[in-house]
Amino acid sequence: MDGLAGQIATGFIAPSRMNLTYLPEISLRNKVAQRITAQLIPSYLPQSVLFQRAEGDSLVADPSGNLIVKGEGTTKFWVIPTANTPLWQEVSITIHQPRLRLSASGKLRKVGSSLRII
Repeated sequence: MDGLAGQIATGFIAPSRMNLTYLPEISLRNKVAQRITAQLIPSYLPQSVLFQRAEGDSLVADPSGNLIVKGEGTTKFWVIPTANTPLWQEVSITIHQPRLRLSASGKLRKVGSSLRII
């Protein structure tokens, strides 16, 4: 192998840092697609990471980091860069019931009480 690809394959060039972006809490009825985004530094390296579920069953992550909600609870993932495994990080995400809901008139209402929030 030659060039940059050969140096990466032999481990000569490896990421030095990994930054993760994710929401630590997600509402059960949230319709927006959530994901864990990993950025390896230096950025010219392949951005290859593994998402391994360590504990819990409220979430599932696909190989791209997209999250699929399965129910309430807390799930822990290990995010492991394939080129430098000692940089792994643990991610804990909690799924909970919504704290606010829409009333029939379209106003916001706290879940579990009759106090309206306008």
